[in-house]
Amino acid sequence: ASNGGKVCYTAIALTKDDGFVVIVVDGRPQNGDGKSDGCAGVDLVSIFWDLGLEYTDAYMLDGGGSSEMVLKDGNSFPTQNSPSDVKNGKRGNSRPVTDIVGIYIP
Repeated sequence: ASNGGKVCYTAIALTKDDGFVVIVVDGRPQNGDGKSDGCAGVDLVSIFWDLGLEYTDAYMLDGGGSSEMVLKDGNSFPTQNSPSDVKNGKRGNSRPVTDIVGIYIP
């Protein structure tokens, strides 16, 4: 990567108390939003450990332009991060993907 090996990541970890943590790290300095320069893989592990939880498993799901988190808000699903995909020369767009992780909490 052009920023010292730092990239976007999407990861999920399962906790010992039957919970989970989902992390999406933005990371394209050319976004110009100043929010995130991304992280290296070892930094992603540190983010999980810094939360102070005990984990049973962790999975790095994807990275790059397909790293996007949406949460339901009423009848809409707004994007919660700044995706790095480019459309019409502009960054910050959703990328069409064929696989997603959906989490439903009743």
